[in-house]
Parts: sequence; C-alpha cells; structure tokens
Amino acid sequence: MWASNHIAGYSVTGKMPARQGSGHPSLTPYQAFQCTDGLLMVCPGNDRLWRKFAEVLGHPEWPDEPRFKRNGDRMNERDVLLPMIANIMKKESRAYWSAKLDALGVPHGPLNSVPQVLELAQVAALGMFGKPYDASPALFHGLPLSIDGERAGNQQKAPKIGEHNGKV
Repeated sequence: MWASNHIAGYSVTGKMPARQGSGHPSLTPYQAFQCTDGLLMVCPGNDRLWRKFAEVLGHPEWPDEPRFKRNGDRMNERDVLLPMIANIMKKESRAYWSAKLDALGVPHGPLNSVPQVLELAQVAALGMFGKPYDASPALFHGLPLSIDGERAGNQQKAPKIGEHNGKV
C-alpha cells in the first residue's frame, strides 16, 4: 500500500519517484541502510533486538555503552550512531546481512525499487496489480488479500470515456 502511488506513477511515466526517508521518528536505529547492492530496512525496535543487531554488526559492546544503552540514549546520539552503522553495512550485500539478521531474529527486509517490486514472483502470484482498462499502461494495486480464494475488491475494469453513453 505504501508504494501504490509510486507504482502508479512509474507505470505511466517510466520515471522513478523521488526518494523519501526511511527512518522511524522515535526509534534508533530503525531505518534502511545502503548495502553493496541496495537498501536494507533494519528494524531492531527494542533494546533486546538492538543488542542482537549490534552483535550482527560485530559490535556486541555497543548496547553496554551508556550513549547507546536505551532507545532514548540512541535517539540522542542518532547523528553519531547511524553513520557508524552505515559505514559497516555498506561493505556487504543485502543477502549477507539478511542471513545474519535472520539467524538472530532481527526484523529486516529489502527496500526494492519500483521495477524490482513489479518483478517479484510473490507480486505476480498474488495478482497484486491490474490495469484500469486493457489498453492502459497504468498499474493500480489491489488489496493484498484473498477471501475464500477470491481476490478482495471489485475486479471490473473502468469504462472508457463515453463507453456507456446512452446506456445509463
């Protein structure tokens, strides 16, 4: 749902939308970091997960430092901590970090570009996007769920301008 406007715009224009920030306003760290092959969203949203994340980064001592011990401390030191993390994560691929984060149960996921999202097997299998009418280049998202095997929402195409003139 968060990408729906970006995908609709990209599917019509072929142009990538402008980037927005990924950081959480009240959790640190909780944002995307650049890896060698793209962005990875990392979500250690509590002190227990922060400890695991610091271990993955090779700095198990960080959670014991007063400046990084609790989320409030990390928020106060955000300008120091985030570049430290970024400098480590940019050296390896998303798959490398994902394997390490998975092993310790730290929530994370890739931030894909619009074309990458459209190429995902899961998106195709779920039939996530449809055209408003057959000749349209635009793609619009559907609801990301099925009920009793049926896609939620109305699957009818939008009429073309004038298509129903004289019928209504």
